[in-house]
Amino acid sequence: MYEIPDFDGPPDDDFYQPSDEDFVSAPQQPKSSATPQRKSILEEIRCVIAAHQGLPYATFRELVQELTTAENVRARLDETQQRTLTGLLEIFADLTTTQDGGTVDLLYVPLAGNYSRAVREELEQIRARMPEVEDTKPALAWKALKERVQREIAETTASRYLKQLQAQDPVEDLLETYDGIAPPTTRKAGTRDAAAKTAKIIAAEDKAANGIGHKLRIASGLPSLDYALTGKGESVGFISPSQGMLIAGLTGTGKSSWTYGVMTGMLIDLRNQGEEFAKVLFAHTEEEPIDKVKGFRMLPGQPFHYLADNLLVSAVGTSRKKLMMAVYDNIADAHTRSKETGVPITKFLIRVLVLDYIQAIMEQGEEPTGASMRTAELLLRGIQFWNPEEMAKWSGISYQGYTGQSWPEGMENHRVAGIYMAQLVKQNDDALLYTSGGKSEYSDFALEADEPGPHVWDSPDGGMYEWEVKERDLRLLKQNSIRGSGQILQNADVILILHRSRPYNNPARPEPGEDGYKHLVDTRARFILDKTRHGSGAKYIPMAFDIDPEGNKARYYDALSERMMRDGQLQNIDTEVYQGYGDPLLPRRRRQTAFDTTIY
Repeated sequence: MYEIPDFDGPPDDDFYQPSDEDFVSAPQQPKSSATPQRKSILEEIRCVIAAHQGLPYATFRELVQELTTAENVRARLDETQQRTLTGLLEIFADLTTTQDGGTVDLLYVPLAGNYSRAVREELEQIRARMPEVEDTKPALAWKALKERVQREIAETTASRYLKQLQAQDPVEDLLETYDGIAPPTTRKAGTRDAAAKTAKIIAAEDKAANGIGHKLRIASGLPSLDYALTGKGESVGFISPSQGMLIAGLTGTGKSSWTYGVMTGMLIDLRNQGEEFAKVLFAHTEEEPIDKVKGFRMLPGQPFHYLADNLLVSAVGTSRKKLMMAVYDNIADAHTRSKETGVPITKFLIRVLVLDYIQAIMEQGEEPTGASMRTAELLLRGIQFWNPEEMAKWSGISYQGYTGQSWPEGMENHRVAGIYMAQLVKQNDDALLYTSGGKSEYSDFALEADEPGPHVWDSPDGGMYEWEVKERDLRLLKQNSIRGSGQILQNADVILILHRSRPYNNPARPEPGEDGYKHLVDTRARFILDKTRHGSGAKYIPMAFDIDPEGNKARYYDALSERMMRDGQLQNIDTEVYQGYGDPLLPRRRRQTAFDTTIY
């Protein structure tokens, strides 16, 4: 949705305006017997929620998510009502995420006792309406409410635009208001796609987008990761455009460090597949851009300086709008270059978005759960699927409003791979680190092995584990420890948990190793595959965490693949790229040409 304009028109005659003290208990205004009055927005919301009593929790979850993000509807409530509704939605969001099945029971909401009197009384108001809405279809009622608000917004904004035209206001102000004139209905015409397509059309579009028998897969430069996430019959790679990956870890486990090696690997692999103009956008919320580029080893004089034109770096801070502006800037630039060169616009667009980190994005006035949910939806529905309406809806800014230009043609099949860093909830150090003689279980610190093997550790308690647990090793954490909305987890195709055995108090050895490089005292690390929507035979991926060749940063290394490379056991590797310790280990690619999409 675009920016929500102020509502200049008169409020509903029966719109309820309670004080802080009597927010829900004030009597309703009497209704005229001659002309039925419309219900207030608040009353409509109450009835819609009440009508979900007895329906599946999955249906209620959809309403809660829509209500949380329906800024245009919420803007019609006063500040006290909005605050109370936010509290209710927090309760309902928690309720729906903890219920895998069953039906909604609004009479049993134990979390309500932890909230203010206004929230508890509003819940009673909803319960009181349950008998009168038993036969109501909540989906239709909610749709009608959105339609009503949408029409009012369209009328108000169009009237304001007309007044500005008559007053001969500056063009900049006119464009801003014009962009806010949404259609007087939520049933918007699609800018790119028909509402439904036959399977034949879908197959034809997929073939046109991906070429004959070629779906773009992007390699990371870490073969163990690439092969673990490569499906049968696919070209080697850990991610494809339209997919989203969550990289999670505690502070200090190396989320930013993970990007240092993978970023260069992806950029080189894209070029190797004929995408020499393709961009990777790195959006970050911390540190200076120059520090990031130095970590990627792309500054003049560093090994990968020739990739500098393919990397976009944007310091977005905490702003979802700034993130979207960075994407819009790329589209505008790609449109210009396409017109100048005659090369399709998609060749200049971003192919991968890396966001470090997802929970930091929060516009002013947002609460954390709603903010992370909006960001997750923007990333999946807007950017990954390259949908201009979803981009505008979840970011609050449209392409036309930002650039003053219409959405360019030729991007209908473009998709973006998304990689997002996520913070895990900080826990007490005593519970995080293993101590012998304490209450810790080995299974809290290492994955249990299914069968004996040369790398399996036989623990003192008689169990078998994938690696040895040592004193002060770090506990394993799973996706339920990821901060923010459950929408972040739901939207991800892959969730990768970064785990280092010794993330703290782990200094460098005083002398260089036999290879001439400095190394940390303890380099044990691995990636835990906590979710793989498309399947993987691996539970975890062994890694090493060590200082980079320049000695400036630390990063993850695929030590197993590097050893196999030196021993001649790793085949089909691009040896022009790999020159030594820490360089990307990428597959040899058959360069795609224009003839790949030709049908004879």
